[in-house]
Amino acid sequence: MDYSDVIPKKYPTIADFYAGKTVAMTGGTGFLGQGITEKLLRCCPDINKIILFIRRKRNCDPKERLQQLAQKPAFDILRKTQPNFAEKLAFVSCDLEADDLGLSKEDRKTLQNEVNVFYHSAATLKFNEHLRISFDINVQCVRKLLKLRWDNLQAFVHISTAYAHTDRNFVGEEFYDCGVDYLDLEAMFKWMDDDTVEQLTPSLLKSRPNTYTLTKALAEDAVCRESGNLPICIVRPSMIIPAWREPMPGWCTNVYGPTAFIIAYGKGVLRCCLADREINADNIPVDFIVNGAVSAGMKTACDYIHRRRSSGYNSSDGEESLDDGIEEISSSTERSDSPVSSVFAESSVAEIPSSETARKSTKIPIYNINTSTTNPLLLHELETYTKETVDVYPMQSASFFPPSCILTTNQKVNDYVSFALQTVPAHIIDTILALTKQKRQMVKWDGKIRSGMEVMGFFFTNGFVWKRDETDRLHNCLHPKDQKTFTLDARAFVWREYFNDYILGAKKFILKENTEDFSKERKALQRMKTLSKVSLQTIAGVSALGLASAVGLTSSLWELSSYVLGDGLSWFV
Repeated sequence: MDYSDVIPKKYPTIADFYAGKTVAMTGGTGFLGQGITEKLLRCCPDINKIILFIRRKRNCDPKERLQQLAQKPAFDILRKTQPNFAEKLAFVSCDLEADDLGLSKEDRKTLQNEVNVFYHSAATLKFNEHLRISFDINVQCVRKLLKLRWDNLQAFVHISTAYAHTDRNFVGEEFYDCGVDYLDLEAMFKWMDDDTVEQLTPSLLKSRPNTYTLTKALAEDAVCRESGNLPICIVRPSMIIPAWREPMPGWCTNVYGPTAFIIAYGKGVLRCCLADREINADNIPVDFIVNGAVSAGMKTACDYIHRRRSSGYNSSDGEESLDDGIEEISSSTERSDSPVSSVFAESSVAEIPSSETARKSTKIPIYNINTSTTNPLLLHELETYTKETVDVYPMQSASFFPPSCILTTNQKVNDYVSFALQTVPAHIIDTILALTKQKRQMVKWDGKIRSGMEVMGFFFTNGFVWKRDETDRLHNCLHPKDQKTFTLDARAFVWREYFNDYILGAKKFILKENTEDFSKERKALQRMKTLSKVSLQTIAGVSALGLASAVGLTSSLWELSSYVLGDGLSWFV
């Protein structure tokens, strides 16, 4: 897809673009959302306000959750450099699964009148969620957001995933046929019960591994078909892992994806992993996705006003600067003035173009943001770097065994080895812990690892190739100083060096372990290695002795039988 005809010759700096702007975001309390919020506040100091969609959770109202958010580690630097940064944070109370998104009339008016850039980052990350639930959160939510009235919107950034189209090995920066129409699913859910939907799910997934990938693809289709004239773009990240540099090296807030298995390995509880050592591990530090989302917001707005000028809309005599033109977007976004459109008008099927028609006519840019295209990391390299780094920065062990893991592509081998070396020892250790009146946790860990492997095994054994020309173009259009501050160039870091921060970040932010003095952990690791070595030597010795004894006994019995039976047994030789 070529956008060269609509790209302005000059873009403002990102700080200048966001100056005075009001940003809104779903998923703002999550890993990526925290990263985007922090980066905007720190690197765009003149931003006006950031409005986060926050739902009530665990008897904690949105206001309390916003206050708690401002105290999280992601904002440690801001608390020192901009002590009053929280004054620029606001919220709207929401329920993204509700028909009206749970928004009050006042909050809808705020979004309608004030928001200039919107990020949709919220999604269910439970890969094997029931299809109805996954559909409601990942597909229906974005459709409701698109139907909101956005009178001053300049850019709508939809966060998808690079794994939305796992039914193909090569993924370009374009829309694809999902193989199923989300409008048909919507109609089906109205009369089918949950059990029937669950029975039909495998036939709907076809070659896709789970409901997450299917519904994220359907959400892209909805964006393509229902975004109308909204200035919109799609950002597709690969597997997001801890930060490379910002807001601080190794920063992370969750254990999804490969991070869960790296921690399980470091704790000595992961003994076997279903993985192909020769495929690319397309992991990307979160700060690259943050940079991509923030940059895409700027470029989407600028390209939108440029297209309108090129078509003669609001044109004037003489050359206008792009910075001035951006302000025109506020009054030029073509949306219906009908009062119904300010709520959630239910579009009829006839009003929504077909998927094929929409794909042919769309000018929505898509950015595949990954590492394997320019800075590949093979799984066997990830394995090596993890082992080397955990030896230097050991984690507090949760078992009696030093970190060790077998990688295999054979499902039966993985199941057998995991049971023998992981599940059985987990029950033995928990029994010992119970007898000594200590907290049992190994069986729980083992269950989580096996559940995680059921989900991630597909991604660890299947390789994909992504095109990222639009992402490179996005990076190249940035102001020279922004190309460093908001870099999208995955070649900027070295994987081997990065893994030091990865492991230390996991210890600090996830495990809450000490990252200053590793003497105790190193001594414990050395003791476990020694004990393991002695145990293996003992087992080998006993096995050898047993074999020798067995051979000796067989020889004696043979001689005795020969003596009694004469040459009668000679034919067995």
